[in-house]
Amino acid sequence: MCVYWSYTMKVSLVILLALFACLGCRTASPPNRMYVLSKSPEISCMGDLGHSVEVSGFRLPGYMNRRELVCRKSDNEISLLGGATWADSLEGMMREVFTGNLRKALGDGILSRGEGDSGVAKLSVVVERMELSGKEFVAEWVVTYRRSGRDVNVKSFSWRRRVESGELAVMAYNESLGSLATAVAGWLIELK
Repeated sequence: MCVYWSYTMKVSLVILLALFACLGCRTASPPNRMYVLSKSPEISCMGDLGHSVEVSGFRLPGYMNRRELVCRKSDNEISLLGGATWADSLEGMMREVFTGNLRKALGDGILSRGEGDSGVAKLSVVVERMELSGKEFVAEWVVTYRRSGRDVNVKSFSWRRRVESGELAVMAYNESLGSLATAVAGWLIELK
């Protein structure tokens, strides 16, 4: 009888350990909301620069360049918007949407990365901040424009909007990229 209980106890223990292992290895449930960015329909043609400009760079801070949507809780703490992810690379989508918006504002002379030759003017964007912070969406960028090796211009842009929910933050990403493209188009026309 002792042998029977010992064997049963061992089998029960193995089954319990396997059950706990399976529960511990369970993967997180997939996100239930996935988002993409889109070009702004409100942008209209502002003019022509008379030369081509390649959007050669669009860089995000590391904490933002991830699949999950980022919210700022305080100066030193961020959190992730639960259940919501970007459907594609955020940096790639931002570059594509910004370039498309700028092309709508300035015409076909705006080129995507890698389309321009070595003599074409270059434009690069560094995202300093672009996130939901409490009930406000905040975006800050530094844009560098190089028309030639010696002619370099740098300008900062910012955009803020009151936002009530995480889903509206996605719309704010789109709006802010449209606003940035319009402001950069105006700046480039001034520099012309």
